[in-house]
Amino acid sequence: MKQKNAKIEKTAVALCATVLSLLLLWTVVGAFFGTKPQNALDTYTVCDDKEYYSETTYYLTEAAYLNQGQNAASSSRSARLTASADTDDGTEFVYAATKNVWVEETKTDGVITDSRRMKKCEIDELESQSAMLQSDDGTVDTSATELKGEETTSHYKLTLYTRVSYVPYTRLYLVKSKAMWEQKLVWAWETDTSAEEDKDDCLSITWGGGELEGRVVFDMAGNYYNGQELDAARSQSDSYSGYIWKFREKSGYLGSELEQCYVTINMIRPDKNFDMHTSVKTTYVHTWGSFKGEFSIEANSEPEVSATLKISEITDSWQIQIDVPDIYY
Repeated sequence: MKQKNAKIEKTAVALCATVLSLLLLWTVVGAFFGTKPQNALDTYTVCDDKEYYSETTYYLTEAAYLNQGQNAASSSRSARLTASADTDDGTEFVYAATKNVWVEETKTDGVITDSRRMKKCEIDELESQSAMLQSDDGTVDTSATELKGEETTSHYKLTLYTRVSYVPYTRLYLVKSKAMWEQKLVWAWETDTSAEEDKDDCLSITWGGGELEGRVVFDMAGNYYNGQELDAARSQSDSYSGYIWKFREKSGYLGSELEQCYVTINMIRPDKNFDMHTSVKTTYVHTWGSFKGEFSIEANSEPEVSATLKISEITDSWQIQIDVPDIYY
């Protein structure tokens, strides 16, 4: 009996050692590739700081996606408005992803002259400055808005969301995409805003395969921080590759900046099962200054890769995008 107990104890020790080794390996690999392990294996975040800093989180279960919505809602009015809307639709969860970027914009004599996605070291420095400006009574010294002659700089955070689900007993996928701008932009000590009222931003949803037909369920809607509703226009529609919407980031000359925009489409699986898969891509393009480009959709020759949003001219613009994989047809 003692020998049997000793053997069991050795086995338990070996299993514990194996689990600890796997956790250590996951941490090391995540640090090397810029991946943040989450509390559960059904969520993981990929951090990229090459051209600019971004955090892309992938959700493999609806519970994980619901959890992020609840966490975001606790600190963001925008997220609170739609925290449960994505999941309370009677569909079966397939996949979801979110992406965060931080932006710095420069305004000269009231005109935006530059906009760029920030690096991690710049974000950390601003966070540090913001913390230093907090007084003992919790108020913020608003005199710290950065001034350079007639130039001012302001910062904000942009979050992109995409959720794909399946409608039971049908051939329909439901795709919900939205973008949220953090008002004033993340750092409360900045008092200036930098939204443009005379340039079009755009959001697109594209997919691949050539056999999946898309239909708009709820056309683009949204609101500005002053409560005004977003007036968006669908600028291109291709039932077998994607849709593009254009809108203004600011509600008017004396208006307010955009808070959120969102749209829902259906993708219809063909009657025949092709035993193939593709991805759904949500792309957000921000424009300013002298931008005069046109947006279009370019289908990909590889069926497993989604179509791409193309811009005829990239001057004074940048974009972010997220891909949601494993769409089977």
